[in-house]
Amino acid sequence: MSQVEKAQKLLKDAEIAQLHTKTDASIKDAQEAADIFKGLGDHAKTAEALRILIAGKLRKADGQRPTEALDTVNKELTRFQELGSRIGEASMMLSLAEINTDRRGTRKREESLQMGLDALDIFRELGDKRLQVAALQHLSNVHIKFCDKGCAGKSGREATRFAQEALALARTLEGNPMQDKLYEASALHNVAVGKWYSECPFKDGLKPAKDALQIFRELGLKKFQAAQLHSIADWHQRRGIGKQGLPFAEESLKIFQEIDSGKARSEMDSV
Repeated sequence: MSQVEKAQKLLKDAEIAQLHTKTDASIKDAQEAADIFKGLGDHAKTAEALRILIAGKLRKADGQRPTEALDTVNKELTRFQELGSRIGEASMMLSLAEINTDRRGTRKREESLQMGLDALDIFRELGDKRLQVAALQHLSNVHIKFCDKGCAGKSGREATRFAQEALALARTLEGNPMQDKLYEASALHNVAVGKWYSECPFKDGLKPAKDALQIFRELGLKKFQAAQLHSIADWHQRRGIGKQGLPFAEESLKIFQEIDSGKARSEMDSV
């Protein structure tokens, strides 16, 4: 197996581990892939692997200050800038923006919005559709965070607008069916939440929310299914129709319990 083939396999393994929230495995494989791609001088693939690595380190922080993720992204951002790599620089800008979206304060969230817009401009110039989708989804996520903090209305409409653009572009992607469908489902989820925050009729958000759920089912991603079911149940409750959302809540709880049970069995088997 050549170095290129080895790195490609590691990158694919890291991506699959990330989808199934096997964080330690995704970090390990992404780091190895990034190191090989660096040696090969492939900036785009290095950045792709680094984005998985940084996302894993952010997940490991679990709500605490993401020191390791920040150290990695800042170091790699500087390195790509020194190399004059636009794809590498914009990819790290997007990763830094994603880190600053949650639990980092209003000022950092506003910075992450502008950084996401700047990264999107570069991805558009370079014609990278997949990274454009990632940037658009990030921008939608930021506006949803603003809504979560009590700034709905305009932010709800902006969350919907960016998510709809991400959705349209995601449906044109080719070459990575599972990841591309996940982008589609994530955009559908944000369309739903954006519409609900915009005070649209409840049914206008329910359809894309259910469409996202169906994709998560088709992909076999249990945690995503459970989270989407919980979101649908929660929005029924917020709109004062909690009884109608009860089946979604019950199914969500059942899946989460199955996941926890399976994790416990796996840990016992490893003893």
